Amino acid sequence: MKCYEQDDFKAIERDECGYKHLPSGNWTKVDFGADNARLIFANDCRLGDNCELGDNCTLGSDCTLGDGCTLGSRCRLGSGCKLGNNCTLGSGCELYGGCKLGDGCTLGSGCELVMCCELGNNCTLGNGCELYSHCTLGDECKLGNNCTLGYECKLGSCCELGDCCELGVNCELGDGCTLGDNCTLDND
Repeated sequence: MKCYEQDDFKAIERDECGYKHLPSGNWTKVDFGADNARLIFANDCRLGDNCELGDNCTLGSDCTLGDGCTLGSRCRLGSGCKLGNNCTLGSGCELYGGCKLGDGCTLGSGCELVMCCELGNNCTLGNGCELYSHCTLGDECKLGNNCTLGYECKLGSCCELGDCCELGVNCELGDGCTLGDNCTLDND
């Protein structure tokens, strides 16, 4: 894995925000997608081999993508985000600072992970899921479409939530818990 820094691309002009936009093409085994694709990145991005990045993705400083990661168009990763090997993010996903995904995670389109969320290996989030600060999911958790987890929620390994589930602040589920569609849990 090579660390890509802005100094590697001195010939490319900075935009008004100070970022460099890389044109598409073969870049050390990284495919930036369509001919008109752009990647916006800050310092110290690390990209594994055979990654595929869609149009208009943004990577903040100190982001790491493991080998074989795929980001759909318009994905944004804040500073310090780390994706393990073979992770897939659908279009429009946003991961804010310090989020970490284990190997083999899949996030549907429009997912949002806010500040320091951590997903274990092989987790799957459906379209439109929202995880607020410091949520933790164990290995092999599955969330249906449009699920919301409040601040500091914790799910053990192999938990499964149906579509449109909502967990309030500080909710905790042990290993192997299953909730059907439209469930709401609060920590009162």
